[in-house]
Amino acid sequence: MAFSLFTWLREKNLTKKENLSSLYLSKANAYLYIGDYTRAIEQYNKALESDKNNLEIYYKRALAYKGLGEKEEAKKDLEDALHIYKEDLQNKSKRKQYEKEVERIKTLLESLSKSEEKDGEKKRVLFERKKEEVKEETENSPVLKTLHEFNSLAEKENIEKISTRTLFTKKEPIVNSEELERRQKKRRAFEERLIEKEEKNALHKIQQYKEKLEAEGDSQDKKVLSRKHYYIGKIYKKVGKHTEAVRSFSKAILLDPEFSDAYYDRARERRKLELFEVALWDIKKAIELGKNDAMTFCYAGMLAQELGKTFESLEYFSKAQELDPKNSYVFYQKAILLKKIGDLESALTCTNSALEISPHEAKYFVLKATILKQLDRITASFENLEKALEENPEFIPAHLELARMYKEKQEVKKAISEYEKIFEKDEEQEEVLSELFRLYSKIQNWEKAEKFYKIRLELQRKRNRKSNRGGDKSF
Repeated sequence: MAFSLFTWLREKNLTKKENLSSLYLSKANAYLYIGDYTRAIEQYNKALESDKNNLEIYYKRALAYKGLGEKEEAKKDLEDALHIYKEDLQNKSKRKQYEKEVERIKTLLESLSKSEEKDGEKKRVLFERKKEEVKEETENSPVLKTLHEFNSLAEKENIEKISTRTLFTKKEPIVNSEELERRQKKRRAFEERLIEKEEKNALHKIQQYKEKLEAEGDSQDKKVLSRKHYYIGKIYKKVGKHTEAVRSFSKAILLDPEFSDAYYDRARERRKLELFEVALWDIKKAIELGKNDAMTFCYAGMLAQELGKTFESLEYFSKAQELDPKNSYVFYQKAILLKKIGDLESALTCTNSALEISPHEAKYFVLKATILKQLDRITASFENLEKALEENPEFIPAHLELARMYKEKQEVKKAISEYEKIFEKDEEQEEVLSELFRLYSKIQNWEKAEKFYKIRLELQRKRNRKSNRGGDKSF
């Protein structure tokens, strides 16, 4: 009724300023009733433009914000309403009119405050419980066995051991930065040798398997041979040999053209080689051959997004949601696409849905923070980044986004602190090195600025050497 009345009045040009507020309010209340909180807020905003002192509008908009999970915005609206009420206390004719509204506002404000306290207590209890569970499981954990193996090898190589205490507590920073750099380089070299050893073992295993295949020749069924080439491709995939993995999956497909899993895995490897067109063709073929699970459609959506096929990508994500409505990763990927095309409110709704399903996923909080930042909700954006770091204190994208926001706010020292946290975990991020150079130059710390400039220069030389070697991306 609210919609038809509004349309009729607009057509008749009867929407005077005194009528506009109540009309927008009616329309917003209808949206609130059906649970479309985003549109309800839009209409309440329009109603406030015509009637800034209407307590009901503030109260109802607070309910809409509460429905979206934006408790801070809801509290702000309720506090604004109470402030307006206090200013109008001298007007005796309005006191009775306001009494019921004020009671409702105070009740909702109290309930929001209590729910925040309960949420905080619940998080604390869950954290303590999780901490106890981890401590109990650690004694028989495979992680601890791996740690002992690492420490036994580290002792032979004269490298600093890892303490079991680091599983639960943060490592104290080393004061001497030169000593820290020396240890980090030594540790990295040791880890690279371990990776190289694992890669050699995997390649040796592949060679043995190939020799066995050649010896058996055509005596086996084509489908059996296809599965064996597929298995070799999986080993190549595990050690990061993407081109070799594509070759093996292609051999598997030649022997069995109906092998949907081989098409799917070849698509994943081709994406890593940035061959998006053929990767999308592979994933479509896998779907055609009956691989119709949610993650296959989600992956198809991601590839279509890489190629700029927005509507096709949205169709794939919608299909994935139909197949698995509780898959938070599908909502997350769809939110990224919606953010990319500028539909920020829908992106925020998708991210909230992902967080409802997986409330402890740090990357979902970071995505929500970036969307809120674009919507100029800076306080809410900071809060979500803090939540991301509560879930995973080592999560680099959260530190990176926080550093960018501090930089925009001209809080140089805080920005430097966040960028240095990232540098400690990953020394090869060019953006981080560039920003540290600029920020240290800004505060005239030339020694530090020179240090990061040299590191960045060395990194560029290293990458240029790699690019000059070239690479085979023909598959």
